[in-house]
Amino acid sequence: MVGPVNKKIKHEYLFRRNVQGFDYFEKHFADDVDDYMNRPHGKLKGVKPLKALSSGKQNDTDYSDKIQHAILARITENIGSNCNECEPEINNN
Repeated sequence: MVGPVNKKIKHEYLFRRNVQGFDYFEKHFADDVDDYMNRPHGKLKGVKPLKALSSGKQNDTDYSDKIQHAILARITENIGSNCNECEPEINNN
């Protein structure tokens, strides 16, 4: 389980940033892990990883509703964010 999580963290967070040394990495890494662990995941049928680790059984009945709610919440959060750090660079060559 550790391998896939490490891959996700690298590709969804670290590789999308211009990491400028260890201090920058250390400052943002905890937030990235917190974000990853506290949002619903499709492979876990809409359950957050921390909840899946603490409770053994999952309720599949409201899976679709959870995913739709998570999608809308993420879109709303992204629209309201003024973060330029994650914006892709435009190369005009």
